[in-house]
Amino acid sequence: MDAKVLTFRNNFSWTFFSGVFYAFSQWYIISIIAKLTDAETVGLYSLALAITAPIFLFLSMNLKSIIATDIQGETSFSKYFIFRFVTSSMALGISTLLLFILPFENYYKIVIFLVAGVKWVETLSDVCHGKFQQKENMRYVAISKCYRALFSIIVFTVVLWFTDSLILSLLFQLVSWLLVVLFYDFLKIKKDYSLSITKPSLNFFTFKKLMIYAIPLGIAMTLDSLHANLPRYFISFFNGEEALGIYAGISYIMIAGQTFIVSLSQVTIPRLAKYYITDLNAYKKLIGKMLFLAFLLGVIGLVVAILFGNTILSLLYSEEYIGYKNILILIMVTSIFWYMSGFLNAALIATRRFKIQIPIYLSSTLITLVLSILLIPLYALSGAVLALLSGHLLRFIFSLFMVNKAIKNNQYIH
Repeated sequence: MDAKVLTFRNNFSWTFFSGVFYAFSQWYIISIIAKLTDAETVGLYSLALAITAPIFLFLSMNLKSIIATDIQGETSFSKYFIFRFVTSSMALGISTLLLFILPFENYYKIVIFLVAGVKWVETLSDVCHGKFQQKENMRYVAISKCYRALFSIIVFTVVLWFTDSLILSLLFQLVSWLLVVLFYDFLKIKKDYSLSITKPSLNFFTFKKLMIYAIPLGIAMTLDSLHANLPRYFISFFNGEEALGIYAGISYIMIAGQTFIVSLSQVTIPRLAKYYITDLNAYKKLIGKMLFLAFLLGVIGLVVAILFGNTILSLLYSEEYIGYKNILILIMVTSIFWYMSGFLNAALIATRRFKIQIPIYLSSTLITLVLSILLIPLYALSGAVLALLSGHLLRFIFSLFMVNKAIKNNQYIH
């Protein structure tokens, strides 16, 4: 029998707490690496994320959202799971093969491989979260994320403190996250929803159908990751790993907020999917609330950056980051448009209009690419943030237009 469906307020509360805690843990990793090692190691960790994220995001294809909006049960969970297992294993294989091509020293390659392994484990957890989300039981998602966040904090504090090894820290993180998948996520799927994971079945026809259906979201998520990481690639090339470490540390303050936005979007997507079919006014009202919350969060971050920028950077990181207040302010301006377009993206996913994601993300990625090439060699970190800001502004405008169009059409896409 299915677990009890939580109220929207309870789901919001669970997601709020877990989103903040998980975002804190991700920031904490950057912070503890900066405090216990140096900016170059932060840059290496950031580079490993930048290399592996596009691969995993493309082959993950945002399957969690597809499951969450599958309110009519078009595909069984076992088929979704084996589809995710195969595509995630492909991503891990591609990441491993890429290491034989990249001109990095062995230490760099090991770090990148372990980051890829952590992401592989995360994708297995993610597909279970899609089912929890569909059933509007975000408590399970929240507890799973909190376990992973807590283990990350413990691992990077203890292991990095005693061994000074980023490799060992990542290895212990991978093992701890795998334990969460095996002994929490899988058990909840089996016990509370009576769904099979050990004996999944998926024929070639169904796999091909899911691939065709999901690939637009895979392309969109890859472009999204590429868009976020493009400035990092050019900073690394033109200004070096230390400058990349400074940029990564400051920009992660914005990324932490986006993690919170994504968490809130997960609560609303199943409800938006239902509203889009049954109650268009409720759909529009919920979007309005989401946009206001995103705008408020971004503005608060901007005000705090203006008033206490250097103090925050010195407290969160180290003295190396003092003097970059203007970069932090630009980052927080960027966050306003990023947060709002994140909620608009959730509204579009709820309509299951997956193909429209491609032109939205492609346009923002292209403008960021062009401006990164033009501005970073001249203005370094300021140029990087301005390029990113331009891309997110365009994405917000394009997304708002497409949501309005979807409301006018009000036609459910299967």
